[in-house]
Amino acid sequence: MVITLFKWLSIVAFSLAHPFHVSVTEMNHNAKEQTIEISCKFFVDDFEKGLLQFGKTKVDIQSDAIHEKMNQLISAYIKKNFKLNIDGKDMDQQYLGFEVDKESVFCYFQIDKINSIKKLEIFSTILYNEFDDQSNIFHVNVNEIRKSTKLDFPKTNTIFNF
Repeated sequence: MVITLFKWLSIVAFSLAHPFHVSVTEMNHNAKEQTIEISCKFFVDDFEKGLLQFGKTKVDIQSDAIHEKMNQLISAYIKKNFKLNIDGKDMDQQYLGFEVDKESVFCYFQIDKINSIKKLEIFSTILYNEFDDQSNIFHVNVNEIRKSTKLDFPKTNTIFNF
């Protein structure tokens, strides 16, 4: 029931002119490759507002001219505002890049050398400095088990046990 609700909210959130502020993060443990693949989805205008406040510099994630500058800014912003702890160990995400699809931006990260996951802790303040109605939805897939939750401002952390 809860998973169905989160899927529905994710679809609705990105299909309407957004009257609310939401992000969706998908995390998949790839046991064969021993990695966690992470994608974060935001509304372009919301994310640019967050990056502008964070970096105090020109922001245009759709501009090819400053694409590399945006890569650096996005990587720094996500690493500051989104942290993972797996089985008691803080993880360092490797930033892979971003892409824009219409009104959404997708940011991609990966964590290597993850054999198994028993406990996954998430700390997130993504877009909290910009919007006091921000909701961040998380979907986590480990060993073919899918779990989801939502953090609403000001709540910053959650734990998944597998």
